[in-house]
Amino acid sequence: MASESELGRKWDRCLADSAVKLGKTWPIAFGSGIGLGMAYSNCQHDFRAPYLLHGQFVKQEQ
Repeated sequence: MASESELGRKWDRCLADSAVKLGKTWPIAFGSGIGLGMAYSNCQHDFRAPYLLHGQFVKQEQ
């Protein structure tokens, strides 16, 4: 029984420590996730339309 209570205390400390660490860093993780998602979306758009000229108009002369 003593080893079971010791194991329970260790799990409690581990979960409490994880909750504190996650609570402090969630804004960073959330912001990083949004930034990576936007970057992925932009790259996906660029690869799907590789022949667009960004910011320039090309006019054919007749």
